[in-house]
This record gives sequence, C-alpha cells and structure tokens, in this order.
Amino acid sequence: MASPLSSLSSILSQPHCAIRIRLPTRCCFGLQSLSPKPHLSSSRCNLRTPPPSRPGFSLTFSRKFSQSHSHLPLSNKSEVPSLHSFIAQAAVASSEVQPEGRERSRPVESIIREVAELWKEGVKEVMLLGQNVNSYNDASGFDKEVEPGANWKLSEGFSSKCKVKETGLRFSDLLDRLSTEFPEMRFRYTSPHPKDFPDELLYLMRDRYNVCKSIHLPAQTGSSTVLERMRRGYTREAYLDLVQKIRRIIPDVGITSDFICGFCGETEEEYADTISLLKAVGYDMAYMFAYSMREKTHAHRNYVDDVPDNIKQRRLAEMIEVFRESTGQCYDSQIGTVQLVLVEGPNKRAPDTELIGKTDRGHRVSFKNTPVPHWDDDVGGNQNPRVGDFVEVRILTSTRASLFGEALAITKLSLFYSNADEAIVDEQNLKSSCL
Repeated sequence: MASPLSSLSSILSQPHCAIRIRLPTRCCFGLQSLSPKPHLSSSRCNLRTPPPSRPGFSLTFSRKFSQSHSHLPLSNKSEVPSLHSFIAQAAVASSEVQPEGRERSRPVESIIREVAELWKEGVKEVMLLGQNVNSYNDASGFDKEVEPGANWKLSEGFSSKCKVKETGLRFSDLLDRLSTEFPEMRFRYTSPHPKDFPDELLYLMRDRYNVCKSIHLPAQTGSSTVLERMRRGYTREAYLDLVQKIRRIIPDVGITSDFICGFCGETEEEYADTISLLKAVGYDMAYMFAYSMREKTHAHRNYVDDVPDNIKQRRLAEMIEVFRESTGQCYDSQIGTVQLVLVEGPNKRAPDTELIGKTDRGHRVSFKNTPVPHWDDDVGGNQNPRVGDFVEVRILTSTRASLFGEALAITKLSLFYSNADEAIVDEQNLKSSCL
C-alpha cells in the first residue's frame, strides 16, 4: 500500500487536479504542482489547518506564483496555532522534474530564506524535496558556467540521458550552506537518484552532524537486464559498488530504497536477482510495489505488461518477507546505543504515557514520557520532553519496524554530537594509554 505522502505526491503531479485536503504535521508536494496555472491557484488548491484535536499546519499557494519558484509562501501565522511545537518538513523544496521533462532548481538564496523563516518559527527539521533532488543545479547566479569539476561527475558506473546545459551550484553546495548557517536544525532530503552521489556529497554528509545519515537509494530491481529495459542508466554491479562506497565513507548510514516486481518481461531468474540484492544490502526501509504500467512512458511505448497479476502479487509478498528478515537485523543492531531522537508527539499506542520520534537514520523510537535532565545551561531541573525537543534515548528493545528506549536527557543538536566526539576521543586516549 502506498504511503499517504506518496499518494499526495501522485495526486499533485496530475496536470489538471483541484484538491481540498487536510494535511498532518508532515506533508510533501512537488514544485511542478505549484506553477502559476489557474487550476492550481490558491482558490482551487486549498490546504486547510486540521481541527485543534489533530494538530497540523496549512500552506497557502499564491495565485501569482513565480515561474522560477523563487519563494514558497508560508501560511498566515494566525492560521497555524503553536507552529513552534510542530516538526515541519515540507515547506522547502529544491528541484523537481517539470511536466515537459526539464528539471528546475530553486536558487540557493531562496531556499536559505525559506529555512530562515522556518527556523524563526521553531522548526527543528527540514526535508529538502525534489524529484532527483541530488541533481540540484542552481545556475541562476552565474553569468557563465561553473567549471565542471569533480562535483559534477556522476557516480562511477552510472550514466544519464539528460544533458546539463548550464552548470551552477550543486546539491552539496546547498547542503553545505544550510548545515553551516543553521547548526541546530536537522536536514533530510528525498528523493535522490543513485547517479548523483559525488564524493563531495558523501563526505559532507559524514562530516556535518546536522545532515541526517540516511540515504534513499532507489534500486527498482536487482537485475541488470531489467534495469536496462527500465533505462535506469546503471547495472546491479554499479549499484552494489555505490552501496559499498557509501558505507565506507559513512559507516553508520541508513539506506532505504524502492523496488518493483513484475516489470515487463521479468523472468523468475531476474526476480531472483532482486531477492538476492535485498539480502546483500540490508535496507533500513523499502517501498515495494507490483508493477503497474502507466501511459506515455517508455515501457508503455515499447513493452508489454505480460507478467500475470497473481505472479506479481506472489513475488511482492516474497519480497516483503525477505525485507522484513533483513531489516530486523538492522534494528536489532541499535540495541544498547544512545540515539538522538526528535520528538514528534505521543505514541498512538500509549498516548498518555509514551512519546515517539525519529533518529538521525529515520528509525521510529518510542519511550516513556518521564522527567529527565535538560543539558541546556539556561534550563535547570528535570522536565518532561515536549514535541520538538531533541532527546537522548538509550535503545532497549527493537521490532522489525521500530525501537523502544529509555529517555536520558533533553539536549541540543550540537551539544549531543559535541559530547559524542569528546567521548570518542576519551576512548581513543584510554586505548592508547593501555598499549
């Protein structure tokens, strides 16, 4: 079943849609849906704030929206009660494929201004959203092309049919600015393409504590022959080499993915390659679907959707089961560690006694809502964590989809990682003295 965010994204991608929908605290939308076309003006696309019993925030679309998407107008503060207590991830987008197939990137300075507004409102985490978001290319401030150095190289073994006419600032440049100027804000991004992971981006993710160590790396299939029919621009071997490279540079990274089974002409042997890839990589999370052909695509023009539905569903069930076995090991490895959790709200299974939030890697963590120390020098005494707090949590148990832990303290993003670095240095010094 597709996630609500995926469903919303699909709805907004349609060329002629008028929607009226209530959004939860987290929401996503595409830049191409915010074009200055009348059928997507604020009068037709009205996102309202949910009632007080279900907190949320609204986004009002401007009728005269700039073609360059240089600004995503925030909603009126009066429409958003207690926005500072929410964790909003959707008010910033970076690049998006347009209906005519051309990618557009918002200027860096525009995104910096948006994030600054969110920071003033108390937002602690921002998701940079875009189709092939790491293909970001801001050439708006350059009179001539930027020299295409190593930062413009594709991942080794990957190719692209899209030719870049003007080169500018890349995604790593954007993340560099954001993570430097907002040290107490956490940044995620989705959805990237495996072809655009230059070394600079990976090293930046490793070195900046406020860029989450979580990478969505869509594979689609584990078969090189199916990847060729899909025109993905890489092979199974190139994908696995990239996974190894990512984990070598960022050892504690969490990797998620997308998979499709039953693509046109997929044989049992090709499907088996997908199963073996799932086992080889060991994903934190994955979106899995049975293939469904869409009109006006390369597959629709050139192939036949010839895999029977019952076979697709059988393969999908097997994929899910294999994934659950591997992800269980991933979650179990977190037991005993101390994770920084950004509190999102009460745990729905125990709303009166437990809170829930996400770690840097995107793992869901629940814990008892009890008073704990606050490491901020300006705050004294113990207090209960609140929505929007960063909380140190020791992981005690795990399931295949979540973690449970014990809250240790409320802290700040920079303080947590500063203390972690000091602990590593102390441990190294202790080992050296014992030699």
